[in-house]
Amino acid sequence: MPGAVDIVLLSIAALTVAAALSMPVAAWFLLRRPPPPADGSWPRVSILKPIKGVDEEAEENFRSYLDQDYPDFEVIFAILDAADPVRPILERLREGAPPGRMQIVIGGPAPGLNAKARNLQNAYAVATGEAIVVNDSDTRAPGRDYLRLLVSTLAKPECGAVTVIPVCLGAENLPAACESLGMNGSTLGIYAAQGWRRSLDFGIGATLAFRREALEAIGGFAAVGDCIADDHELGHLIFRSGRRVLAAPFFMPIILHRYIWSAYLRHVLRWGRTIRAVRPGVYALAGLLFGLPSAAAFALIHAVDAPLLGVSVVAATLGARLFAVGWLNAFYYRDRATWKYLWLLPVNDLLMPFGWLYAWFGSTVEWRGAQYRIGPRGVLRPVR
Repeated sequence: MPGAVDIVLLSIAALTVAAALSMPVAAWFLLRRPPPPADGSWPRVSILKPIKGVDEEAEENFRSYLDQDYPDFEVIFAILDAADPVRPILERLREGAPPGRMQIVIGGPAPGLNAKARNLQNAYAVATGEAIVVNDSDTRAPGRDYLRLLVSTLAKPECGAVTVIPVCLGAENLPAACESLGMNGSTLGIYAAQGWRRSLDFGIGATLAFRREALEAIGGFAAVGDCIADDHELGHLIFRSGRRVLAAPFFMPIILHRYIWSAYLRHVLRWGRTIRAVRPGVYALAGLLFGLPSAAAFALIHAVDAPLLGVSVVAATLGARLFAVGWLNAFYYRDRATWKYLWLLPVNDLLMPFGWLYAWFGSTVEWRGAQYRIGPRGVLRPVR
């Protein structure tokens, strides 16, 4: 008879297999295109782009938002420092943009420790759209229909906000590949886990779109001025206000070619401690999805008395993970780098528990060159 340890390890492996196999199903449900707004109208949209520094392929990323097939929109880029190295790129883009299409907001009076939220407050002060779209600086619009798909989803009954599942593309070295595989192999699972609900209860920074009245009803961007997980909290506040938060029917590309190990590890730690602060229960339950380490532990325990069973459990768990990521890449992501570095997936999975465990100890993170301490509910405190 299997002992308690065997039951726990096999249960974790089975949960991981189920979660992996649910991801292609979730993708099918997610990517069903919504109809256009019932009244045929396309409201004016303001895209707010909070920026600090120059990300990879920044100019191409920014241009993708200026070149949308949408009748009435503006793009507002916001930086806090007039000497930010991204400013020449923005000035060049503004020169080539149609009149009234693009604005640059520099600095402003907005309070808060979260620099991104301050940029958003400053940009929102000059925004004129009925719909407000926010996306991170390292993202790229997946197509010229980006705004139409967002607005079509936002037009659904009781919808107050729309968010988008991110996918990391273009890795050219090992740290970037680890970041990509970690994201592409897990974020869709978050959607799958909440797919049974009428609404998500969080937002994702790759894209958030709001009805203006829904955003103002929760206090606007000032409500998250001191929150490290501003995107999560904005979606959560919309959900708590009684409106729905829906996922748009496409994936949002994040362009990441090269990373250094130190930056990657700091990012993983910040993610871990952020999720632990805002969703401690979810973060704890994430330990139940470390299927490959659990399967490997089971195989080691039974290396003598049941070696074939141990190898079968490892093979099933690893096979499910490779199938899910490979299937999604073949049909949706279409990222050549994912095929090149797919061999890293089991290595990444085996190392994940160490990062998860380390994030439980301490609350200090580094974000865009500044250090913070994360308090309860993700409230930022300066490190003195």
